[in-house]
Amino acid sequence: MLIENPVEELSNDDEDEELRPGVIPRGLARMVDEMYADISNPEIANDEYFANRTILTTTNAVVQRINEAVAQRLEGYP
Repeated sequence: MLIENPVEELSNDDEDEELRPGVIPRGLARMVDEMYADISNPEIANDEYFANRTILTTTNAVVQRINEAVAQRLEGYP
């Protein structure tokens, strides 16, 4: 069964380009920045904040890379 992808287009990943709805950001750093834009605000970035932002991936290795990218954006990360 083929399921159509509702994504409109791919981004060219220009640094100055604002992401439009439906555009897929390329690169892990850009994706994490978009998904967790308010991560440095402790009043917003609580358990519910993270529960509502889930990134699905195919392997645990990619999960680890995503977790590292998110952790680097947290205040107090070494």
